[in-house]
Amino acid sequence: MSNNTEIRQELFTHFEGCVKKHFDFLDDMSYGIDKNTMGWIISYVSDKVIVNVSYGRISFEIDLVISLKKSNISLYIEEIIKGSDKRKFLSATNETTVENAVTELKVLITHYGKPFLNGDINAFENVLKTREEPVKNYDLKLIEEKAVKAWKKGNYDEVVALYQSIKEYLTPIQEKRLSLSLKKINE
Repeated sequence: MSNNTEIRQELFTHFEGCVKKHFDFLDDMSYGIDKNTMGWIISYVSDKVIVNVSYGRISFEIDLVISLKKSNISLYIEEIIKGSDKRKFLSATNETTVENAVTELKVLITHYGKPFLNGDINAFENVLKTREEPVKNYDLKLIEEKAVKAWKKGNYDEVVALYQSIKEYLTPIQEKRLSLSLKKINE
């Protein structure tokens, strides 16, 4: 075994020990460690939720993912703490940084993650909505750009089609353009 492989194995062993020490609070919440747990992924399982604490074998990044069993929703710790303190670590390449990263994950999940750890479907769905929000805003912006171009060209059929596809999100100006386009088509 090469020296790098031995060091890596020692870090994974240290990581596993840190996780089991710092995440023992999950035992009190009826979680158990999955028997198929490997040195770089420690899985805690309850009747509703799976918590995976992982240590990237190549990146050395330590992360936490919470999954809701029934709906198959998985959230990263970054999504759970969105809008609050950001993680101050990315990778852990020695025992001290492994310890610090695992400790920080425990602090974050105990502070922000209680509803997720309890399997609160509403908490998971609220995060999904914020995950989808940038995509929706981007789509709305693209449709608006196309509609404005069509409006300027006098292509009212296209304006109507585009605005009707996002009717529930229209601004007052967009509603006015839709109304005027419908009138132009019917003239």
